Amino acid sequence: MDNAAAMRSVSTPINLARRRAPSENAPQSPAAVPPPSLWAAQALNFHLDPLQNQILDSSSSHLILCCSRQWGKSTVTAIRTLHHAWFNPGSLILCLAPGARQSGLFLKKAEHFLRILKAPVRKDPLHPLSLVLPNGSRLIALPGDGDTIRGFSAVGFLVLDEAALIPDSLYHAARPFLAVSGGPLWLLSTPAGQSGFFFEEWTRGRHWTRFSAPATACSRIRPEFLEQERASLGDHAFRQEYLCEFLASEHQMIDRSIIDAIIVPEGQPLPADPAPIDARPSDTWFLGLDLGLRRDPTALAVIRRQTRPTGERDPFTWAFKMETVTGLHRIQPFPLQTPYAEISSILRGILTELPKSSSKVLAVDATGAGDPVVELLKSARLDARLVPIVITAGHSVGHLPHADSIPRHTLLNNLRRMIEVKLFSIPSTLPHLDALTRELTSLGNPNSTTHDDLAFSLALSAWLAK
Repeated sequence: MDNAAAMRSVSTPINLARRRAPSENAPQSPAAVPPPSLWAAQALNFHLDPLQNQILDSSSSHLILCCSRQWGKSTVTAIRTLHHAWFNPGSLILCLAPGARQSGLFLKKAEHFLRILKAPVRKDPLHPLSLVLPNGSRLIALPGDGDTIRGFSAVGFLVLDEAALIPDSLYHAARPFLAVSGGPLWLLSTPAGQSGFFFEEWTRGRHWTRFSAPATACSRIRPEFLEQERASLGDHAFRQEYLCEFLASEHQMIDRSIIDAIIVPEGQPLPADPAPIDARPSDTWFLGLDLGLRRDPTALAVIRRQTRPTGERDPFTWAFKMETVTGLHRIQPFPLQTPYAEISSILRGILTELPKSSSKVLAVDATGAGDPVVELLKSARLDARLVPIVITAGHSVGHLPHADSIPRHTLLNNLRRMIEVKLFSIPSTLPHLDALTRELTSLGNPNSTTHDDLAFSLALSAWLAK
């Protein structure tokens, strides 16, 4: 029986189990390729639950699986990628994981299934964690290191296992592997906090097919085992590890749900604070400028506080009632190494656009650059009261003359308080909002590689607006 005929006989398990992998000269037509779930059942004699079969047979090019521990994602991944390698001769499949143990587990599963198929395999001499099929397809597992994965091209299938623990830099380095092939990209993981690309793609990413697999929905995991795990791990860790909930980590200063609560549609600010009936309409602008150095960009945040009539009148005086609304008006990163003189010129233009009659206060991070930049901004005669601020690691101590000295934790705690009690709103259409929320949720995480310049510029403007 030739290869094509063998593949058409998918109803006969022994034929599928014993046949050799298709050769490079015998590519399979789509009609001859069985669905992965059928192939797993008949060729591998491996039966999965309905959700696993649904994931296996998904035709999505971008798939995210958020699953519990012990759910079987390594097995599902091994079957799906092996199916791709088996029916696409000469294809390259990469599986990236945080460490060699996890990426090697994927290969062990695949090797087990290849033994069932009686397919002779060898290793790629350039990659110790690899399998080469008779048809030339390669499965390569790599630990999570951005330097070790560069150089791959024409990847036909890319898997990131334990994706929540993989650095963002590796994810960004790996995505271009699929630029030519357009092959599937799978992200699989148990949640690990509210930062990183896995969380961002799960909550905000576009064009993804999402699957959630909590332990409570898995018939193979006994309820009594889960109760033991809850008692042993505690509620927080249990909910994340087994119920697939993205919870704030112990180091995270600001919970993502709190940030989301102050993000509102454009033109619909949070409930305003009542102002005295005899108050006059007014605008106050609080600007925070976080100065970058060679590796960190400079960033600007602008908060607007507006006192305005509500449209309602007091029933006794017939005067218009007033309200005060506060919202983030602008968040802006500057290109890396933008000269301070150019930033001063841009600031002048921004301030010129604001109403002349309004009050403007500019807080400048004078910690790293110190006196020279402060003096530069003073000499520019900007239309704003300048407040130099030195951010210290501990107690407030004077570093610059005429500069406020504020401990880092004090500055950030004030920002967190203002977000928690909803003292200002953020419009959902604000440019750079995604970058800002990533930075805010990464504050306090010692392992974060995310810049914090936007967050600190907001912290400076919030300090003025407190």
